[in-house]
Amino acid sequence: MAVSPKMKGQIRQLRSDGASVASISRTVGLNYGQVYRVINAPPPKPRVSIPEERAALLGTRPDAELATSWGISEQAVSAARRRRGVQSYRRSTGWGSGGDNG
Repeated sequence: MAVSPKMKGQIRQLRSDGASVASISRTVGLNYGQVYRVINAPPPKPRVSIPEERAALLGTRPDAELATSWGISEQAVSAARRRRGVQSYRRSTGWGSGGDNG
C-alpha cells in the first residue's frame, strides 16, 4: 500500500506532537514498518530469542559471560533476564552461608 502525501503529513504531525509509532500505526491504519519509513527512522532491532535451555542459565553467571559464550550482546542477555524476572548474578562471598567461619 502506497502512503499518500496527505497521510505522510498526518504521520509527521502526529510524531512531532509526541505520538508513539504504535499510536500512529493504529490511528492511520498502517503497520509499524510503514510508519517508520515515513518518519525516516530505522525500525527497532528484533528481540533475540533465547532458547529455554539457555534461559535456565540466566542469573547463574554474569550476563557478559553468557553473552560471549552465546555470541549475542550483553544487552540482549540482560533484557531477556529482566523479561523473565530473573535477578542478576551475584557472586557468593561465602559470608553468611552457614558454614564454619571460625
